[in-house]
Amino acid sequence: EKRYVHGPAVVFPKPTETFVETPNGGNIFRALELSPISGIYIKVIAAYDEKDKSGKVIHHPVGEELFITGNDQMIYYPRPEHAMIQYDSKYMHHAIAIPEGEGRYILNRLTGEIKTIKGPKMYLPDPRTEVVVKRRLTDTECILFYPGNNEVLTYNRGLTERSVEKSAKKCATTDMLSGFSTSDQEATLAIFEANANISRGTSYTKPRTITLDTKYDGVVSIDVWTGYAVNVVSKTGKREIVVGPTTRLLDYDETLESMSLSTGRPKTTDNLYKTAYLRVDNNKISDLINIQTKDFVEVKIKVSYCVDFLKEYKDKWFNVENYVKFLCDRVRSLLKREAKKYTIEEFYTNSSDIVRNIVLDIDAERGDSNKKYGRLFTENGMFINDVEVLSIQVQADVATLIEEHQEEMVRKALELSDAQRRMEVTSKLFEYEKKEDELRYQAEAEAIKLEEELEMKKLEKQEAIANKKTALDMATWKANVDTQEYKNAVSAAELERVVATNEVRVANSKAVAEVEKNKQESYAAAIATIMNSISPDLTAALNAQANGDIMNGLGKAIAPYAMANKESVASAINTLIRGTSFEDTLKNINSCKEPNA
Repeated sequence: EKRYVHGPAVVFPKPTETFVETPNGGNIFRALELSPISGIYIKVIAAYDEKDKSGKVIHHPVGEELFITGNDQMIYYPRPEHAMIQYDSKYMHHAIAIPEGEGRYILNRLTGEIKTIKGPKMYLPDPRTEVVVKRRLTDTECILFYPGNNEVLTYNRGLTERSVEKSAKKCATTDMLSGFSTSDQEATLAIFEANANISRGTSYTKPRTITLDTKYDGVVSIDVWTGYAVNVVSKTGKREIVVGPTTRLLDYDETLESMSLSTGRPKTTDNLYKTAYLRVDNNKISDLINIQTKDFVEVKIKVSYCVDFLKEYKDKWFNVENYVKFLCDRVRSLLKREAKKYTIEEFYTNSSDIVRNIVLDIDAERGDSNKKYGRLFTENGMFINDVEVLSIQVQADVATLIEEHQEEMVRKALELSDAQRRMEVTSKLFEYEKKEDELRYQAEAEAIKLEEELEMKKLEKQEAIANKKTALDMATWKANVDTQEYKNAVSAAELERVVATNEVRVANSKAVAEVEKNKQESYAAAIATIMNSISPDLTAALNAQANGDIMNGLGKAIAPYAMANKESVASAINTLIRGTSFEDTLKNINSCKEPNA
């Protein structure tokens, strides 16, 4: 019997009891700490009753299995009615980390149902009913799902029951809790206590870091690339067409439908390529077609088709297992039938157009050249939107004849082309010369026209200026006429004033003249009286006095000159005035002086 005492308490063992000791010699154990992503698997070994969170009493019979997680209770205290069940020597169950885009297969061990749990999620399996399982792929599935991936093939070949057991055994021997079973409860609690201590250090403690390596542990995932599609089928008959780019997680009962495609040229079933990935956009298919013309000449045509799978026929994409062989056989049959309508020369000359019209289903009579043509296969939604003729091979002897004929035709065509080019050059030169003359004539005509227009504009301006000048002259003349009339009037008035003034002035002059006449007559009479009264002696005296004054002035002026010449003043004056009018005056002076002397 076991008895668990929860603290705080002081415990005294009974005479029949002993303490369970830890490896360190202690006898106090810590309770188990649980979390929402961890739990313990319990077996009820004795019936008991307990109350849940709501207060309801729950009865646990013997043999009941419990899975207690942190959602039920964060701290678990052992009970004598409980026995912990271990797997691979581990009693604590932890959640599985399922990243985004991955999943896990979960098996219900009671019903056998396998469900797929997709991430991102932390999933804690219930060990009572759930088991995490791995899906082992066959060699065929590895090659089909992951073509060229030998690592996947090697891993799945080693994923056997014996290798799993060996791996589990290896883990059991290296685990720190190994060697303990559910019946050895004392040892289990002791080792748990030994590893449940809390220790702290003074150095920096890095945060916990984990590495998820779930490459081969999870659900089988299929990466569907851009332009590809896969057909996912299940054992229940359900099917789904998945178009990339996307990642598809396969359920445990799902697989991919495979296709067997023809290879080589021409396309045959001798060497088939098996794949599950259908190229739905820009699919390239090449083929070598052997045909016979109307004149029984063998021809080999190497072609390349550009194929798309229309989305409106999505449900039919995988209806034809070998769509390559299906397409090549259909087009090959159509081309063989069409080739019988042409001779080798006709076919060789127009091979590209003939092949293109047949492959793309182009009917010239329909006449819509802007329409995008193509051949549709309603069986699986396959649509040929373009074809390229890579090469044409004719049997050797016919090929030689065709080449010789083509060389001759090319030679003649070149000669004709040369003659045409010369003719074109000559005609172009003539046209250009003619055009040049026309342009020159047009330029000269335009210049003459511009010159005429310029002259006309000049004449118009001159005429306008002359008109303005004439108008100005007329206005000036009229103004002058008006001015002359005004001046005439003014002149007439002035003339009248002058005439009147002159008449007055004449009258006054006559009066003044009469007065002046009378005055002159009176003055003349007075002068005559005075003159009659003057004697000759008085006249001579006056003349002598005047001559004396003149000589006196000359003497004063000549005196310095005479002194300079060392002669008398009289001699200097006599020399100076000799031959002048004053010579007689000097003689008169001398004559007057001689009697007085």
